[in-house]
Amino acid sequence: ENLLRQLQTEGRVTYRNGAWYSTEPQNAAFTINIRSASSDTYEIREGSTSGPVIGVLEAERVYHTAHPGAVYLHQGETFLVDALDESLHVVVVHREDVGYYTDPLESVNITVLKERTSRNVGRASCCFGDVLVTSRVTGYACKQLYSGAIIQIQPLELPETSFETEAMWIKPHLSIAERLAQQGNDLAGSLHAAEHASIGMMPLLAICDRWDLGGVSTPNHPDAQGPVIFIYDAYPGGVGIAEAAYARAEELLQAVADQIQACPCEDGCPSCVQSPKCGNNNQPLDKQGALQLLKGILDADETGCSNAPPHPS
Repeated sequence: ENLLRQLQTEGRVTYRNGAWYSTEPQNAAFTINIRSASSDTYEIREGSTSGPVIGVLEAERVYHTAHPGAVYLHQGETFLVDALDESLHVVVVHREDVGYYTDPLESVNITVLKERTSRNVGRASCCFGDVLVTSRVTGYACKQLYSGAIIQIQPLELPETSFETEAMWIKPHLSIAERLAQQGNDLAGSLHAAEHASIGMMPLLAICDRWDLGGVSTPNHPDAQGPVIFIYDAYPGGVGIAEAAYARAEELLQAVADQIQACPCEDGCPSCVQSPKCGNNNQPLDKQGALQLLKGILDADETGCSNAPPHPS
């Protein structure tokens, strides 16, 4: 009822003879963008703001995908972004085979708006609720094709963006963090690596792609009162993936631990803890620390602290 009233205010539906009707000139289904939760889009135009349209990009992705200097791929061809016109909602590109690709670098912060539910998962507290995700693209890295080696890093000055969504978060008991420090592991790198691996494992537990999720991990978050790993739906309002992660948290963490332990690499690779979408250029990462973190959550004997106090909630 409230949604219909909002659509009526926007002039998109009307109420007549006890029923609601669409006011759209065409079938309402054709006015919905199935690739995005938002109808706000940017046109990708070649040469100038009035040049031919070669594509359309969702507004929430434009700073990540089509910032000035970005390499934009379209139908097998390489384009370089020249300008981003926010007033016209146009991205101007030109064809150029530059021999590299670009990855955005960003800072992301999460604020817990409402904790809906929580439960114990091994030696951690697992929560689910509503969060505010605030991000800013701070630059981009130019990387060599195939090798991924960084050629250069360019800073950017772009606006901050934010949206509300759903998230699950894991708060390891403080004793596990203390144990990691005693063993010489990097707590921030351990949390970060476990975050990456958890997001990478989610497509096995839910119908999703890792690009449908985002993550933030930190050794000390004010809303968690300590170390925490957030996994959130990368769409405004949420789409149920983080909720599935919460419901199957034990299964997820065990699968992640098994994957990290089975991977033969020494310091982390794309098969275990590195992420192709990391806004921090996959730094810092501590593969062995992530494994010990997960073992500490799943099996108290691994940390030798079965009588440790719980993480404050």
